[in-house]
Amino acid sequence: MARITVIVKKYRFVKPDLLTNDEYNSYRQIYSVDPKFKITPKYSFWEEFIEIKWITIAVAIGLPLSLIWEPFAIIYGVPLLILIIGLFTGLGQSIINFFLLVNKKNRYYKKMKKTIIMSDDYIQFSNSMRRVNSRFR
Repeated sequence: MARITVIVKKYRFVKPDLLTNDEYNSYRQIYSVDPKFKITPKYSFWEEFIEIKWITIAVAIGLPLSLIWEPFAIIYGVPLLILIIGLFTGLGQSIINFFLLVNKKNRYYKKMKKTIIMSDDYIQFSNSMRRVNSRFR
């Protein structure tokens, strides 16, 4: 009997170390000049799930070609089938886990930014961030 193995990537958020005094002061200066500056690291869905990128490209190229000549339908049909099956198995759960991680990191860094802006000095910032770290799950 055939056996199918489903692989689901689990993503885990590891809180960064507390900013140093110099880093804190640097961010304070940046936010005084540009309050819209984003401290959050960038994440790329297309880099993390490169297979989806190539499957999407194959479907996007294959669909118009199949309208021109029907045998080209395999160019988009097979990747589309793989994508649909993947979304309902491990790949779909991995995508959900990725977006949950990105959301959690964004919330954490948003709180860090707010704490940097609202604090008067490094000691107040570090005390506030310790409270955030203890409550942040």
